[in-house]
Amino acid sequence: MQGRARQLSAETSSSRVLQRIKNDRFIESGEQIRILSGAPFDTWTLLPQIIGLKMSRYFLKQNLSWEQAPVRGGTVMDKSVVWEGDYNMRSAFFRLPAGMNIPEHTHPKWVQVMVLEGAMEIETDEDGKVQVEAGGCYFVESGDTHVETAIKDSLVLVTQAEDRPEFLGN
Repeated sequence: MQGRARQLSAETSSSRVLQRIKNDRFIESGEQIRILSGAPFDTWTLLPQIIGLKMSRYFLKQNLSWEQAPVRGGTVMDKSVVWEGDYNMRSAFFRLPAGMNIPEHTHPKWVQVMVLEGAMEIETDEDGKVQVEAGGCYFVESGDTHVETAIKDSLVLVTQAEDRPEFLGN
């Protein structure tokens, strides 16, 4: 069904998308089609609801489930997965104690890091050392060599393009 969702999202006309959904029997009820056809149609926003995917997820800090996970550069840290396996992206929370260093590394695709608590120092050849405090974020382009160090005990949310072969092409 996920492949079908991607295929439908490429359609440009809402009436064509609705007809494809009806023809493919994602929705059995003509009433639901009629209601949707009169509304503004944003395929990415409505499609998960139309085909029955549950998109809302809530991650309360006190309920996060943590595991030890290796990251780039060989560092092992606490990780709590938010999203992986769909839409060619992944997201997870990471806890870094003060002083933890992720040695020089690159990523094959983009990475965005939101610093939720603490402070991180990012060092690149181009920008030197830049400190990002809680509430700030940084974006790393694919191939950019960088070093990351937790200046204080930190909690970050990392969202990135999927680069693991076992998840690509789903």
